[in-house]
Amino acid sequence: MRSFALKGLTLTAAQAIFQDRDCAASDETVWESVTSRYAGNPLALKIVAAAIWELFGGNVDLFVPYLKQGGLKFGDITDLLDRQYERLTPPEQHILYWLCINREPTSLTELEWKVVSEPISRQLLNILTSLVRRSLVERSDRGWFLQPVVMEYLTEKLIAQICREITQQELACFKSHTLIEATAKDYVRQTQIRLILQPIVSQLVARLGNQKSLEFYLTQILAQLRQKPTLPPNYAAGNLLNLLCYLQTDLAGYDFSQLTVWQADLRAVNLAGVNFTGADLSRSVFAELFSGAISLAFSADGKLLATGDSRCEVQVWEVASGKQLVTLRADGATGRLKSRQGGHSRQIA
Repeated sequence: MRSFALKGLTLTAAQAIFQDRDCAASDETVWESVTSRYAGNPLALKIVAAAIWELFGGNVDLFVPYLKQGGLKFGDITDLLDRQYERLTPPEQHILYWLCINREPTSLTELEWKVVSEPISRQLLNILTSLVRRSLVERSDRGWFLQPVVMEYLTEKLIAQICREITQQELACFKSHTLIEATAKDYVRQTQIRLILQPIVSQLVARLGNQKSLEFYLTQILAQLRQKPTLPPNYAAGNLLNLLCYLQTDLAGYDFSQLTVWQADLRAVNLAGVNFTGADLSRSVFAELFSGAISLAFSADGKLLATGDSRCEVQVWEVASGKQLVTLRADGATGRLKSRQGGHSRQIA
C-alpha cells in the first residue's frame, strides 16, 4: 500500500470554501492569514467558515483579531485532534511536546540533544516519520515543526499535564521536558514564558488558592528530588527553579546540591544562600560565567569590584549595577595585562 501526502489548499480554493458559506473578506491578506492558520486543511476551513457565518454574519475580517489572540476554540477541530492524539504511542506524544516547547523548526540533532530518554532518542527518526505521515508534523529545510492549530492544542495539553503532575506530586512530563529553554534565542524563551510558564503559574495559583501554597508544593517536589539525587539526568530541578524564579521567591536556603539543574535561567536572580554543591549546571545560564574566582578586591570608594580567576583574568565590575566594565588578561609573552573592552584590546604596563 502506498500513501500520498496532500498539501493544504491554495488560497483560491480556500476562498471558495468560505464563499460557499456566504463569507467575505476585505482583502487578500485576510484570506492569507486564515488559510495559513489552518494550513489549508479543507475540513478545518469548512468548520471555521461555518462558525464565522454563525458568529460574525460571514464577515471574515471580524474573525482575524481572534487569530492573533490564539484563535477561537472550535469543538469539532478539538475533537479531531483528540482522536489523533489518542492514537499516538507515548514516544510520539513525547516528541510532539518537544516540538510544541521549541516553538520553531527543530533539527534532528537538536532533538537528540534535548531528549533524555535513550530508547526514544534511538528511534527518533522513525517517530518523526510516523508523525509526518499522520499530518501532525511538517518538515522544512530548517527541521520539523507543528502547524499553528496543532501547536495551540498541544500547548494546552502540556499546561494541563504539568499542573496535574505538580498538584498530584507525580512527575513524568515535568522531568522529561523543560518548560522554558534558558539557552534558546531571546524571542523563543520569552514566548515560552508567556505561553507556557505563565499560564502554568496562573492555573496553579487559582487551583491551590495562593502563591504560598504553590511554593509549598514546589518545595515538596524539591524534597522528593533530593531523596534520589542519583537519578538519570532530567529537567525537574531546572523547571522547579524557573517556576520559583518566576514567582520571585526568596531562594536563600534552597538546596539543589548534587541535582541536575538544566535550562534554568538565572541571569537576573539573587542566588545568595542557594546550595549548588555538586550540581550539574551545564545547560543553565547565569549573568556571567566564571572559571572559578580565586581573589577579589573593592575599590577605596566601594563602587568597583575586581575579581581574579583561575584563567589569569581580572574582571572589573560596577557594584551598583553589576555591570562588567573591563576584562584584563595576562599576556603569556610579556606577563603584562591586556584589557578587553568594547571589542578592542590594549596593553597595560
